Amino acid sequence: MKTVRRNHAPMWVLIALAALALPRPAAGIPIRLPLDKAVAQADLIVVGKLGELKAVDRAANQRGVPPARGKIAVTEVLKGPAGLTEVTLQTRQPSVGPPPPGAVDYHQGAEGVWLLRKLEGEQNVYYGGNPTSLQPLSMLDEVRKLVGGPAGDPSVEPLVVSAEELAALIEQLDAPDYRKREAATEKLVRVGRAARPALEPLAGDRGEKGARAKAILERIAANEDARIRAQITGGRAVLMAFWHWGDIKTAGGGRPTEQEFVRGKKAIHDRIVAGLKAAGVKLVDVVSETTGSEQGLTYSAMMLLDCQDKEPAEALKDVPHRLAGIVFLKGHYERALPVQNPPKWLPRVEAGQVPARYAFKRWGSALGERQVDQARFASLECAKVEIIPSSGASGDGGSAKLTPAHGHTLLEVFLRSGAGFDLVAPSQVAGKQVLAAFQAYPVGTPGPGFPLFDAAMPEGPAQ
Repeated sequence: MKTVRRNHAPMWVLIALAALALPRPAAGIPIRLPLDKAVAQADLIVVGKLGELKAVDRAANQRGVPPARGKIAVTEVLKGPAGLTEVTLQTRQPSVGPPPPGAVDYHQGAEGVWLLRKLEGEQNVYYGGNPTSLQPLSMLDEVRKLVGGPAGDPSVEPLVVSAEELAALIEQLDAPDYRKREAATEKLVRVGRAARPALEPLAGDRGEKGARAKAILERIAANEDARIRAQITGGRAVLMAFWHWGDIKTAGGGRPTEQEFVRGKKAIHDRIVAGLKAAGVKLVDVVSETTGSEQGLTYSAMMLLDCQDKEPAEALKDVPHRLAGIVFLKGHYERALPVQNPPKWLPRVEAGQVPARYAFKRWGSALGERQVDQARFASLECAKVEIIPSSGASGDGGSAKLTPAHGHTLLEVFLRSGAGFDLVAPSQVAGKQVLAAFQAYPVGTPGPGFPLFDAAMPEGPAQ
């Protein structure tokens, strides 16, 4: 029998031929990411509706289609800077006919949950180039679960404690008794941003105290975000400055002790809160609060208020120690509440002056404080910062003006920065000429309460 010899192709050739026979996605078609991976990779996740798309002068993509941009009207932020009301989306221009297979094609009116990536080199511009980037509203709860983190509670009532009480609460975070640890945790959450300087150094520590400190900071941030969202979407909010100076009765007749300062601060705080309750005004947040003086008690505070259905000017006219304020509508400047009865011992403040339309911080001669503030302001995505150099006068360390970045609101700038008001004449509300300044320093900030003053305040009755 004649043997027939057959030549077999090498195995690698067969594998290569099989691979070529497999169906392939068309070039340029994005691969659909799993939802959990899309959520993890997204820089910004918002709920909103897309407006009109317009072509922009940018290089065309590989298919020769120039990009387009449109505004997403944001109703909720799930991941990213709280308080956003609008964001710019860059995408491909919508197809006239049916879109190419697998192409991401958005049209005006597209609404849902947007999972977006930040466009490098652009401010507040994002893109969603994946089929997973726009989820229907029916997927909102699923996206919420994947985003994770504390949900935030805008109704948490602020709690004011002394430095000693704050230290005691932190010590109880790793107490042997579980109930004490839980009670201290809940109180520190209510203390809010005033507890941050003491908690932040502990957040990286191992053990229960470090874990609880980290969790508390996350809840504080979530509550602040929720409070901002509630005020921006819920209508009118008022940011009001309060100021007081007066003598403190001391046991020895000399300079007040730290405990006497704390008692004096609490008495003034309680007096303001009682006045707000009597006026039917809700205290939403104590944005900043500080005390200090060589000859008496200087108290300054910035408080976020909800006048609910009341006219703010009428509701707040008799609240003690009020100085001036801004009424915000959905986070945006609506109108000012002027100084009515300027405190007798507050120099350069006159009746009728109003807060300028920017957040303001003036520094004294303490270099360290200025450097810390500048670094913190520079990290804020919500604000554009202008640093004004020192005039060279004694005690003048310069100042900073903070205005909203694109897509953010002035109220968010105040709440994120902890900066105060710059009081100006109504005709100079744009800030061209500063007539006087009020600066409320955040809790725990070193330095004097009012570095603007060149001379010590005279003694006198409480105002």
